[in-house]
Amino acid sequence: MCNGDSGTEEHRGWKSTRVYEVIGNHTRLVRFLGRDLWTAFPTLKKPYATVAGFLEEHYSAMYAPRGGSVGGRKSIGQLYLTAPYRPLIFQWALQLLSGLRFIHSKDAILGDLHKYTCWLQSLDSISILGFLDAVYMEPVHATRYTNDTWGSGYNLPFHPCLIPEKGTGPSGR
Repeated sequence: MCNGDSGTEEHRGWKSTRVYEVIGNHTRLVRFLGRDLWTAFPTLKKPYATVAGFLEEHYSAMYAPRGGSVGGRKSIGQLYLTAPYRPLIFQWALQLLSGLRFIHSKDAILGDLHKYTCWLQSLDSISILGFLDAVYMEPVHATRYTNDTWGSGYNLPFHPCLIPEKGTGPSGR
């Protein structure tokens, strides 16, 4: 597991595990069950459904073309959320805000929120998944871990062999 040949994707997975360990569980995060002993990737509670799958299945019922015209011409390509789905989408939005508030209160930033990083625990309960693109502060030695894509001067490599509890973090802290 602790080899120097691991790629960026593995580092993102390991970082995701560490963020779950640092911030803990919350009702709006996909439940973290622990670190996989072989890969060190996070083990998560299986979802009821994925948001991406739900949207794909219900897209035609959820969205309808906006009626009327724009500037004397019929509007093309403009869709609106249909009335039966509005309460559900508003409820999901409030639940996601609750999850983001929790994440930010733990000095972490999710990094990327979209339909692939949200799972449904039930039809009326949405949760945020993973922290592959997260930015967070390691509480033991106050090191900030970011991503290559952010181009930050604080961008430090993350590897499960850098175990903060044992003082093996960056700069030996």
